[in-house]
Order: sequence, then structure tokens, then C-alpha cells
Amino acid sequence: MLISFFKENEIDFKENIKVGKVRMDIYVPEMRIAIHYGDSQKFFEKTRNYYAPFFVRETESCEKTLEKIQNCVITQMTRLHNKLLRDKER
Repeated sequence: MLISFFKENEIDFKENIKVGKVRMDIYVPEMRIAIHYGDSQKFFEKTRNYYAPFFVRETESCEKTLEKIQNCVITQMTRLHNKLLRDKER
């Protein structure tokens, strides 16, 4: 489901990748989103300072998961945009 969303929106992603000591089920390098299936406090603690951790839980519907990932992508794009604006002002 998420993979088809990324392909439809032409978002570059990688599957089952290990960055440093963290294994991510899906990784979106441009927006630094780390996606993990299930819930893991250990994953959250390792990724929260460097990436936007995103969890896909089995109890959530497809629509809810897509809504969450869309919000996460928008948030990350806004952060990136603001960072670029700050860098341009310097």
C-alpha cells in the first residue's frame, strides 16, 4: 500500500535498508522518513534525532495509514523548505 503510494507520487524510496545500526522497512531518503512495520520503542529512540520515524500498525486501516504518511510527507517537506529558506538568508 505505501509502496504503491510512493510509486504513484514518484517519491524515491528504498525497501529493507540498514542505515548505521537501524534497519528500516521503507526509507525515503529525500525527506528522511524511516518507516517501520509494527511498534518499537527501540526503533523510535534510534531514529527520532536523525529521521522522521513512522510506524505502520496492523490495527490501522489503509486509509488511516495513507493519511498519516501524507501528513508526515507534508511535514517533512515543510521542514526542508524552511531549512532551505534559512540557508538562503545567510
